[in-house]
Amino acid sequence: MPASVVIGLSGPGATRSGAVWSALNGGATVLIPLGVFVLFARMMSPSEISPIIIAVAALEVIKALGPQGVYDVVIRHPESDHVYYESAAAVFALSGIGLASVFAVLVVASPLVMRAAPPTVSILLGLKILLDYLVMQPQAVLARRMAFKRLGARGLAAGLIAGAGGLAIAFVATPPLGLISYYVLQSLTVYVMTAAGTGAAVMPRWHPHAMREMAVESARATGVRLTAVGFNYFDQLLLGTMIMPSQLGLYNLGKRIEMFAISLMSSFGQMLFQPIFSTADAAHRTHHIGRGIAAISLVCGAPLVVLALHAHIAVPFIFGWHWAAAAPIVALLGLSGLARALGGVAGALLTATGRNALLLRIGFWAAAISVVVILGLAKFGVLVVAIGVLVRNIVFAGVEFVAAGDARGHLASLFLWNCFIPLAAAGAASYLASTVAVAVLGLSSALAIFAVLAAAGLAGAAVAAALLYPRM
Repeated sequence: MPASVVIGLSGPGATRSGAVWSALNGGATVLIPLGVFVLFARMMSPSEISPIIIAVAALEVIKALGPQGVYDVVIRHPESDHVYYESAAAVFALSGIGLASVFAVLVVASPLVMRAAPPTVSILLGLKILLDYLVMQPQAVLARRMAFKRLGARGLAAGLIAGAGGLAIAFVATPPLGLISYYVLQSLTVYVMTAAGTGAAVMPRWHPHAMREMAVESARATGVRLTAVGFNYFDQLLLGTMIMPSQLGLYNLGKRIEMFAISLMSSFGQMLFQPIFSTADAAHRTHHIGRGIAAISLVCGAPLVVLALHAHIAVPFIFGWHWAAAAPIVALLGLSGLARALGGVAGALLTATGRNALLLRIGFWAAAISVVVILGLAKFGVLVVAIGVLVRNIVFAGVEFVAAGDARGHLASLFLWNCFIPLAAAGAASYLASTVAVAVLGLSSALAIFAVLAAAGLAGAAVAAALLYPRM
């Protein structure tokens, strides 16, 4: 590809456009679900909601057992190499059907899930696995085209349609059925908006030579995704066997906030960072890494820093006073998610440049240490576990950047100007604004609390945008 084309595809204009639509897609797939979760949290107790959250965590682990890494390899091929996309479609279809069947068997055999809802209802969650696999092939084509608008709009549509449908079913039938239906409707809408009318979906066909060429790197990329899912969900599954449901519910709320950052990073990685790193030349990688750090710091870091500073006010106000004990956990796991998201910039670079073997080794050790952290700290309570998870994620984010080596000698400067200084300034502005608002309005009414949080959020966002947007 000529240098002029590369620069055009991955220059500031493309990055900012892609960042806007990536943020819209990721934000819609996180903020709307968070709003829906708030409503379900008000309808259901921590003990009632935990089994369904555990079922979803188990679903994500099962989904990761399939060859999702084929996506990371096939996206590097031009759309004209149709045999690779047809083979990928065949692999995704077969994997989705098989893993959905595995999940159905697990539901029937799991008393924890059966307590949440009848098995026939919980089995419906398995459709999410099938749909999430089917969407990968057309999504790879749209990402390769850099069709940011289509990819971004689907997250918003999926959130609104699934949220409305799930809540309607909750009111008409039962909250557990509504929550389960919400997850399935979300994946269904994403698939329809990715495949319908785009010409991106292809007929599944098996091309042995194409699969042989992709097999090794696909296996490594799949391993990377599996360890990432272990990062995301294994602590919940392991803690579920060691602590009371009420404590697990508090930790799960913090994980919802952590997943805000991880889901945003997933959206940015697939829609923006992987295509840019795949098409840009090696000489510009340090520059693109800095822009990636700035983008994540703006759309993910700023809100999480503001939340961490005001969790003691925000958590009981948003979720209800029976969730107040989760405030410090929410603050810690929110910052933990920010560390994961920043590390994801280096992860996207390693994947896009065919270095999944290195990323897999890092992920393996990170997953192994996760087990040690959970087993060693669970007896001290979920707050201590959250501290351990934060430290783990900070360490491994640094390891990913150092191991990549593409910005050797520049990392300190990249993080200082694209992350640390802007977020520190945003946090200071947010704290000052909330302090003034509390002094003027107090915290004696819901309206006053809302005004304080709004002042904190707007001040932090304004400073972060002023400092970070020009660096993207």
